[in-house]
Amino acid sequence: MVRSMFLDDVSRRSEVHRASQRDELLDENEAAAILRQAPGTLKQWRYLGKGPAFVRIGRHARYLRSDVESFIAGNRIDPSAA
Repeated sequence: MVRSMFLDDVSRRSEVHRASQRDELLDENEAAAILRQAPGTLKQWRYLGKGPAFVRIGRHARYLRSDVESFIAGNRIDPSAA
């Protein structure tokens, strides 16, 4: 019973940790590294209204990890579906 309660607690903490990672704010360099693009490309995308959603905090652009992952998933092309 104690072991079960411990495992439930560990599982809950793991879920909270994963949720907080998805909502982690990334700076431009971190987001660019995930997308394997130059940071300047992200600047250009923002100017053109393209790319992943971002948050403006003062003069800085920040990206939610979940928005970067959604952008990647949304640009996935499945050749077998064509």
